[in-house]
Order: sequence, then structure tokens, then C-alpha cells
Amino acid sequence: MSLCAECFQKGNHDGHDFNMFRSQAGGACDCGDTNVMKETGFCERHGPKAQVNKPVAPNDLVCVAEAAMPRIVLRLIQHLRES
Repeated sequence: MSLCAECFQKGNHDGHDFNMFRSQAGGACDCGDTNVMKETGFCERHGPKAQVNKPVAPNDLVCVAEAAMPRIVLRLIQHLRES
């Protein structure tokens, strides 16, 4: 399991045994992933209360993205084939 520094600092680690290291090349934060950790261990940003106030993307933005993304991906594939 990996946590970013921000999520780790916001969590409660009383009685936990942990090793800390700084990754040199990015990485992924598992906070909020129920396949990796219990929900009770999530920080305040990823806990159950965080999902209640999660902003929803405007419908217009979603429609534009759904229309544009396939074209962008297709153009990228065409560009890579030509290179």
C-alpha cells in the first residue's frame, strides 16, 4: 500500500507500525481504494463524508468531452502511425 504525504498526514496512525520512504519518480496514492485498505483508514479527503460534497461536472462539459475525446484519440493514433 502506498500513500502520498498529504493523505498520510491527514490520517490517524495511532498504534500502527509503518515504514516511510520518499519515492523518486512519482507513484500512486491508494487512499480511497477499498481494494487496498479499510474505509476507516481513509483520510478526510477520501472518507465517506468526502463523497457527499463531491462536485459534479456540468452536463455541457460532459457532452463536449464525450464528443471530443474519441476524435482526439483517433487523431493521436493517426499521428503516431505516420511517425
